[in-house]
Amino acid sequence: MTDFLVYPGLGKEDAKEIYSKLSQYSSDLLSAREELSSTDHYKSRWRSTGHRVEPEELEHVRKELRELGDQCGWPEPPSEDQKRMWSRQLPSVLHTSTSMSPADASKGHIWSWLSLVLVPDLAIWRWPTIHENRVTGYGPRSANRNFLRVAWWRAEILGAKSDDPPALLFEDRLVSLFERPGLTKDHRTAKMIVSVWLNKDGEKIEPDAEEFFQQISMRLIRKGRVIAYNILSEKELQQLVEKEFEEILMNWPPIE
Repeated sequence: MTDFLVYPGLGKEDAKEIYSKLSQYSSDLLSAREELSSTDHYKSRWRSTGHRVEPEELEHVRKELRELGDQCGWPEPPSEDQKRMWSRQLPSVLHTSTSMSPADASKGHIWSWLSLVLVPDLAIWRWPTIHENRVTGYGPRSANRNFLRVAWWRAEILGAKSDDPPALLFEDRLVSLFERPGLTKDHRTAKMIVSVWLNKDGEKIEPDAEEFFQQISMRLIRKGRVIAYNILSEKELQQLVEKEFEEILMNWPPIE
């Protein structure tokens, strides 16, 4: 059985106070790293039970994330290729280094702490507009947008290895899938969707592979209102997803 670590969090008002200071460092990431980043904070909030993550373990997480950031060009603005590299490797690096429980990973205040206390220098670098949904855990859409939270859940649901979907899929496909909790709440269904997409070379579909993927997602959401995917066998689920794929493909591209 995995021994999960308990991570600290930040209350909403405390997170807002730190967030309000980030814009001062948008053009000085070195100072952000030196002055803001820490493995401790005096307003940290902890769950009462469980093994608290040690400062040394937090330092390890920070080191792993910074090494990835360095590979992707930090502190210089990342190129499009570097952004893709970051998006594809971050889920594995973060998930592997944290040993976090899904229960903790569902808490916004923990992602506020990790984003604003542990690696604010990376938050500002990757999202220089410093939108609260991206760099805090309390924004109105932070559950789907926080740059660390989204990456962790991609690895948790789809896998953290180098040949798993987070490392292979285009960012737009992952966004399209994970902003539809009706699909990702059943991990097996989410995995099957991307498995069929990759096996059938979905990225080679022309024109507009993104629109094609969205249509599959929407059709499966509608079908999920009348079919309980969780009671289907693996083979039945695969056949269902493949059927939706083929039906859309037969009439692609749609006539305007």
